[in-house]
Amino acid sequence: MNSEDPSSRSRSGATAFALSSKARIQIMPVGVEGEQIIVIDDALQHPDELIRFATTQRFDETLNGLYPGPRAPLPLDYAEAVVARATPLIAQSWKLGPIRPAHVDCVYSIVTKAPKQLLPMQRHPHIDTSSPWHFAVLHFLCDAHFGGTAFFRHRTTGFETITPDREAIWNAALEKEKPRRAALPVRYIADDDPDFERIATVGARRNRMLIYRSNLLHSGVIPTDMPLVADPLRGRLTANIFIGYRPTSP
Repeated sequence: MNSEDPSSRSRSGATAFALSSKARIQIMPVGVEGEQIIVIDDALQHPDELIRFATTQRFDETLNGLYPGPRAPLPLDYAEAVVARATPLIAQSWKLGPIRPAHVDCVYSIVTKAPKQLLPMQRHPHIDTSSPWHFAVLHFLCDAHFGGTAFFRHRTTGFETITPDREAIWNAALEKEKPRRAALPVRYIADDDPDFERIATVGARRNRMLIYRSNLLHSGVIPTDMPLVADPLRGRLTANIFIGYRPTSP
């Protein structure tokens, strides 16, 4: 991110993408590994401004990586405000001590891929990175009709998080399960998956924000009747910020 002053873009004398002072914060424990998710409702003071901004952006499939749809850049003053608010919450909730952001990626995302278009690795839960110092911020800019986000335990290994010392075991297990998974229906992950048990679900809600460790197994909940359209006003629009931290010296 750049050093642009977050107050430089204004709406009626206030920052257009200001976080709400009336946000409701809940710490949600999940699974047996002691991980947690921060759920923030009514996170942004003017969420419609962030949605409106999305309609001015060009969504691009080349930005998606393995995400099942196009992405576009987020406004930097919004990302800066979120990172500034999230950092002390993360440090306190995960007992990390003093930390500072070392790397930040921020994008809008819209799910548009039909199930038959999914790659095998898009049909099961994933992590963003194995580093315990990386966190994901997911901001729903769509309503409850668009599913939500679910978190999982891998049945074979029992893993809910994939840490660096677990990566080789995790990758070997996935490789062994490939033949069985190839025979499964081609779809987004569902509750009856033979290899993954859902341990928690947070439903989509407009202006709801989630914060969780990037190495926690997760996947989007994509209803079968959900519109798979690349329209920010009609599709499954989210804002996604990925933050890598490092400890600060005392």
